[in-house]
Parts: sequence; structure tokens; C-alpha cells
Amino acid sequence: MSFIPTAHIPIGYSVEGAGRAVGLSVYPIKEAITRGDLTVHWAGAKRLVKHADLVAWFDALPYDKPVA
Repeated sequence: MSFIPTAHIPIGYSVEGAGRAVGLSVYPIKEAITRGDLTVHWAGAKRLVKHADLVAWFDALPYDKPVA
């Protein structure tokens, strides 16, 4: 039997943690929440984003750079 290490994947992220997880600042995450593209759960006064929701949002981002 061999040991295969696995990465720890959080169940959810703070808004700041969600930004770090996808390599963005908090501002695009907050904008996505405001638009309803990302759903938040509340733990007291703290907003949390589920890992699965963050992955789905990230997967829905466009592949092509926007044309100005």
C-alpha cells in the first residue's frame, strides 16, 4: 500500500480567501457577490463562499481577454 498525499481543500473561504484562492483581489469577488454570480453564506457577520461555488464561478469566466 502506498501513501498518496492529498491537498487540503477548504469547504469555504472568506471573501479575502476566495480572492487569494483564484489569484484576484477582493474587489472582483465582491463585485461577483453583488451581481449574484457568487452566493455567500453567513457565519455571524462573516461572509463565506463555498469552494464548489467559487470553482463554478471561476469555470464560467471567459477564456478570451476582453477587447476594449
